[in-house]
Amino acid sequence: MGGQLEAMRGQLTAMERQTPHLEASVLAAQSSADAAMKNIELVITKERARLRIKLNDLKLVPEGDLEVYFINFTVNIFGTTPAFITDTGCAGAILPPEAISDAETADRAMVPLQGLPNVVPPDSKPIHQFTSFHYSGDGTEGMLEEVKANNFFVMIRGFIKYKDVFDRERETNFRYVWKYEDVTVSTDTERWGHWERCGQPEDNKET
Repeated sequence: MGGQLEAMRGQLTAMERQTPHLEASVLAAQSSADAAMKNIELVITKERARLRIKLNDLKLVPEGDLEVYFINFTVNIFGTTPAFITDTGCAGAILPPEAISDAETADRAMVPLQGLPNVVPPDSKPIHQFTSFHYSGDGTEGMLEEVKANNFFVMIRGFIKYKDVFDRERETNFRYVWKYEDVTVSTDTERWGHWERCGQPEDNKET
């Protein structure tokens, strides 16, 4: 009996001596795994597709008898791998200031982007896209003057959902309002303006 106890004490002593080595091995393995995951994420970040939009300057020139106005922009891809489009939506509108950042503004007017391929290759040139809005009636000219005076605003909002080559879901959301500057171009009656982000942070994000 005494011999067995002595043997058990020896085993316990050996285990106590091995424990720090085992813990060090576990920590080393975990560190290696973490480093491997970081390297994978670095590769994904570098190689994955990113879709972004670039808005053209607004031109308040109607097309057709319905007084339709177009907001033109391009979809641009960055990265060395393709993007696989799963869903899109976009809308434009003339709004009073209090409606610019309303969460539900233009929800029902959202329509899919036209001419955007299902697969966007990494070497694609900027892809032209557009959305439209209209304002017709006896007060059309007056409304346009209100827009130029920054009393009413032209807004565009939309989204592009896609998957990258690593099968991860991505989304590009955009929401902008056009604002005229308080200066006039000397060679033209049109004033300078610019697109400004509006809405909530989630309305302008890339994942």
